[in-house]
Amino acid sequence: MRRIISAIRRGNRLRLLALSVLVVAVLVGTTGCYTKLNGGGWMQSANGQGRATFGIHYDYNKDAATGTYQDKAAGVSVAFADVVVADNSAPECATYSAFYRTQDKNVRNRDDQFAILTACDNGEPGFVGDTLSIELLGGPPPYRGYTNSGPILGGNLNGLETN
Repeated sequence: MRRIISAIRRGNRLRLLALSVLVVAVLVGTTGCYTKLNGGGWMQSANGQGRATFGIHYDYNKDAATGTYQDKAAGVSVAFADVVVADNSAPECATYSAFYRTQDKNVRNRDDQFAILTACDNGEPGFVGDTLSIELLGGPPPYRGYTNSGPILGGNLNGLETN
């Protein structure tokens, strides 16, 4: 939250995105859902021609998230960190925005690239019912505008509600 307010004050390129995310977070609230979520696995590629793999760690209380996401069939490989804003109001889900960096040596990284992720754990045991959604904002193609969402087909997400 502090980073969003700081970005708005500085008037940099993040102003509109930061303001819109702040408004959504305030409107939705933060009650009774996952405050920690960890896991990894795979889902279908965004283009339907392979697997997209991921590993994530999210902690709402510490304003922290790290992870990786690769969809080789779509030419996307990123690492993300530094939560910008988080919303843990959806049941069994963790939604957050984080800065991302490409893992492609041929693509120049910038500081204003965002990933918006929603990871949902449908309970234990296993991955049945777990879902992941990712949207990349900023950066060059194929990163800018990349989206993928769907069920986890292998691996597992583990959510913990601590509120």
